Amino acid sequence: MYRIIQFIRYKIPFIWTAIDFGNNQVFRLRYGRKMKLLPELIDRFNSGEIVYSLAADSDVEDLTSFFSSQPKSAFEFFKPHDFDRISLRALINQESFIMTIARTDDQVVGYAFLRCFANGKSFRGKIVDVKYRGKGIAKTFGKLTMEIAQTLGIGLFGTISKKNISSLESSKSSNTIKVIKELPNDYILIRYFPKA
Repeated sequence: MYRIIQFIRYKIPFIWTAIDFGNNQVFRLRYGRKMKLLPELIDRFNSGEIVYSLAADSDVEDLTSFFSSQPKSAFEFFKPHDFDRISLRALINQESFIMTIARTDDQVVGYAFLRCFANGKSFRGKIVDVKYRGKGIAKTFGKLTMEIAQTLGIGLFGTISKKNISSLESSKSSNTIKVIKELPNDYILIRYFPKA
């Protein structure tokens, strides 16, 4: 199933766009009421200098600057979507794509997302500014995205390269993980569970 989805997404993009549109409509119908709980949930993670929130249209410029300021090496294992203004604005306005950001001193220092599907599954990704790594932001994103998934009542999954040791360790520090299957190119499909 994973290979089929990736093939459609990258080789037949117009079909992927139609599927994405349909998924978003059904997701809104199934989970729209629970989505209203997310701002208050995210606000509970705010303490100290790092502030977490859902991304909004007003964050597009700052997000674009955040992505463009990261070194090329930061994207070796992180390529979930395009990072230009048009792509980011489209994703922000898609209810089945939940974007969260971390800010300090009024600048974006971290980003996490859940790409959600109407069948009750979601896939997570996260990236932290290289200058702010080691401050617990990725770990907080791990807990935050887990709580979002639990609040919505959906499963939380991810794909991680076995070469991306820091991401694997970060995932283990914030969640219990279960390897579901081996994927091509040294990737693994995992499912996240709340830390016991």
